[in-house]
Amino acid sequence: MEAVLAILRKEVKAQGINQRDLGARIYRSQTWVSHHLDGSYVLSLDDFLRLCDGLTLSPVATLSRALNK
Repeated sequence: MEAVLAILRKEVKAQGINQRDLGARIYRSQTWVSHHLDGSYVLSLDDFLRLCDGLTLSPVATLSRALNK
């Protein structure tokens, strides 16, 4: 799971957005985004898909990258 979170955090940085912007894209608060990206909350499948959507990432490609790390 940590590999998935690392990819998501890296993508936030690469896109030059902040957690507030990502939260706005997915209709969640900055706090919600922060807790999910830092691992404070368990990342459910729905939350993972929501974050991928907000970052315009393919969930399949993201999981594949995480598994190949």
